[in-house]
Amino acid sequence: MLENQEIESLMKDVVRYERTIGDLIERNEHLSSEVSRLNAIQLVAIDNKQNSIGSDLTSLATILFRMNEQQGRQFDNIYNLLAEIIANPVLSKSTIRDLVEAKHHSSLFSETITRIVTGQAVETLSKINVQITETTKVRALRGKLIFDQTSDDKSRAQAVLQENTDNGVHSLIFPVLETSATGFRGLRLEIKPQTTRSVRIRIRQIDAPENISEVNIDLHSLKYAHFNSVYDLGKRDIVIRSLAGGWIQVLLEASLSLGAGPVEIELIALNSVNAKSSQRIGTGRNAFGVRSLQVLMSSGLNQRQNITGAANDYIESSQQVDSKIVHEISMPAVEKVRSAKRHEYLQSGAYKSLTKFRNCHAGKRAFIIGNGPSINGQDLTLLKDEITFATNWFINHPNFSAINPDYYCVSSHEMFGGWG
Repeated sequence: MLENQEIESLMKDVVRYERTIGDLIERNEHLSSEVSRLNAIQLVAIDNKQNSIGSDLTSLATILFRMNEQQGRQFDNIYNLLAEIIANPVLSKSTIRDLVEAKHHSSLFSETITRIVTGQAVETLSKINVQITETTKVRALRGKLIFDQTSDDKSRAQAVLQENTDNGVHSLIFPVLETSATGFRGLRLEIKPQTTRSVRIRIRQIDAPENISEVNIDLHSLKYAHFNSVYDLGKRDIVIRSLAGGWIQVLLEASLSLGAGPVEIELIALNSVNAKSSQRIGTGRNAFGVRSLQVLMSSGLNQRQNITGAANDYIESSQQVDSKIVHEISMPAVEKVRSAKRHEYLQSGAYKSLTKFRNCHAGKRAFIIGNGPSINGQDLTLLKDEITFATNWFINHPNFSAINPDYYCVSSHEMFGGWG
């Protein structure tokens, strides 16, 4: 039989053993937790890297698709000129010049596409800060624009949309005349919800409003829905973050279809993130505020700087095209003139006189009356009490005065005296 001393010693050993086991278990749990944490960090890093690679690949594909579109236009131009040459063997100097210029542009696009695919050329981006001040050309639709500096700790002004109680689209619109639809790449926005829970961010080409990209954002849950763009091949990505003081930061990457016209950004107050229609009755209260807006635009393609070794020697010894590709390079001379005139018109602000008509007949039906001979057999006087749009030579129709169209639109060059 064991003596008391031996029993006491054994009990002490058991206690020490249990303590050691407990310490080891605790240490093992701590190590397991640390391993799990490190694995999670590694997985996030890998996921971010994959997203970055995917994003870069999408961006690269977008550039290639755009270059391919423009080269296709050059081929069409060449084919048209060749058809003209076949029909008229006597070549004018202008036709020869146009053909040489089209061939040069096509060759330039081919070389540029090769440089993109081989990694020799990269797209460079620049940022445009849209100033939020009372001199900014921002405007409110279905509401009042208020500039407030009291709710920002850095005394930065915020543009606030105060809705009226009308039915329609309630929004703030920021024109960005510095970038074209072709060059637009994305935006960074800081917005603060007040009575509005959700907003729709809509980017569109001013002179071609059907060229749009848009997304709905829930400013409380930070979820988004209905991310759509007319340019399906473009890059689309969005990051939404909470900032101090109830502000929300939105980082949006999106593209528009090719277009020389400038863009505008519209922020529309919605009832919910899943709302498909922006038509609603206004609350009469402050909907949301915006204190920062930054637009990302393309500055063209430039030579990659980190190519080294034999590849760099080979590139330097090769014949290189101009290191910067301007988006307007594919524009024919006539379109360049039109683009310059559009830009001058938009810069003048004269187009604002037309904005009063936007959504003025929302929810009602309207009729656009054409000029084809088939209308001669129809009783158009039935439209006299409807909202009607008449165009061009319809002014000579015998029922013009009876119908008394609400809007008369002139778009034919012949109405202005012909091509001259």
